[in-house]
Amino acid sequence: NRIFAATSDGVLRSEDNGWTWTVVNDTPPFRNVAALAAGAGRIWAVVLAASGPSLAYSDDAGLTWRAVALPSVTGPFNVEVHPTDRSVLFLGAGSGFFVTRDTGETWNQRQLTSQVIGVAVDPSAPDTVALTTLGPFGSSAPPTRILLISEDGGRNFPKSAPLPGTISG
Repeated sequence: NRIFAATSDGVLRSEDNGWTWTVVNDTPPFRNVAALAAGAGRIWAVVLAASGPSLAYSDDAGLTWRAVALPSVTGPFNVEVHPTDRSVLFLGAGSGFFVTRDTGETWNQRQLTSQVIGVAVDPSAPDTVALTTLGPFGSSAPPTRILLISEDGGRNFPKSAPLPGTISG
């Protein structure tokens, strides 16, 4: 089975469940890949460059890439592709949560008071999106991890729960 990995050397691909790896694209701007998501026949990559983060996708297992406009975001980055609709990408960042439903032509931002450190989509119920957040921003209190759950494709997050554990700096 095919697996992709994001590395500081570019995008890697394995055709044998991770036993061997091939560099798919290691030329600028595809070095220093910060986040990667694959699904529905498409790979998305967030690449860190001197000019700032950029976003690209490939529909041919990484052989060719198309750049996509990225909203104004700060890292860290987490991406997740919709399991059946490859034009939908969920982007978690230090600056919030963003969704495109048209391959990056437009982005919708969900205003949060904390940074998104994890994004997951339920493959059996693709409208269920979970975010792990760390925050709140600008607080003198120790940061707290909160799990947010959406059942409408990331439009609203009515369910939340604190996550256990201590966060140390």
